[in-house]
Amino acid sequence: MSEVATEKFHENYWRTIAKVVSMRVTFTMVHIFNTFMVTGSLIAGLKVAGVAFFVFPALYWFHERGWNILNWGRLAHIKRKFSETNIRSISKDLSWRVVAIFGNFLIAFIGTGSWEVGIKVMSLAIFVNMIIFFIHERVWNLFTLGRTTKTV
Repeated sequence: MSEVATEKFHENYWRTIAKVVSMRVTFTMVHIFNTFMVTGSLIAGLKVAGVAFFVFPALYWFHERGWNILNWGRLAHIKRKFSETNIRSISKDLSWRVVAIFGNFLIAFIGTGSWEVGIKVMSLAIFVNMIIFFIHERVWNLFTLGRTTKTV
């Protein structure tokens, strides 16, 4: 009996750091926008974005490293070492949304002191942030930075 070689796809820590930074820059603007849309206050948006700046990078880091363990939805790709399927991006988006939904409420509540604002920001974020997260994942799929492939 012969063994079939399979490929193990991996993203290194530098790629994860780069994704955390690009995600944080993007979502800092989104937190300001979402909170401003709910409250009409730029100051409230800046407060919420300030709290999120310290909370979400750590959560996102662990989310990315956890997904890196799974090869599900990754395919070999000639130019990019491997490619991630749309269904993987959607699955990552949904799992991140579970984590982020509570975070969005909490940071809006901490930033404004209002339960009502927390709930409204969380509700708005469910839709806006899912779209942005999916686009972020698809854009990062185009780059080879930090990707490795091993035959096992």
